[in-house]
Amino acid sequence: MDEKLLLRQRMRQEMDDEIVQRTRIHQAKIARLRVAARSRRALGAKAPSVPLVMLAHGDSWFDYPLDGNSISLPHTDIIAQLEFVGNINPCILNISQWGDATTAEMSWPKQQR
Repeated sequence: MDEKLLLRQRMRQEMDDEIVQRTRIHQAKIARLRVAARSRRALGAKAPSVPLVMLAHGDSWFDYPLDGNSISLPHTDIIAQLEFVGNINPCILNISQWGDATTAEMSWPKQQR
């Protein structure tokens, strides 16, 4: 098989694996928030403010790394910036991936995910 094709397939698999990992982390975070809210309610305490849960689905600009600049954020893509907006930071699952074209984002496999 062509070496470039193998490299491209490996890169695509790594990108897919990263999205799976992001999803697991997001689901665990949501589960922790739910448990904390239930615990507070059981104790009769006021439930904490629940963050807005969002899904980020876009082309590569949603996951565009600009590391190493003078901004004090570890990442400067749009999603990283949105996570610090407002009094209650949103909880964002980012299924976007650098290198994805808009046409890839709108493809049937990506929509199924």
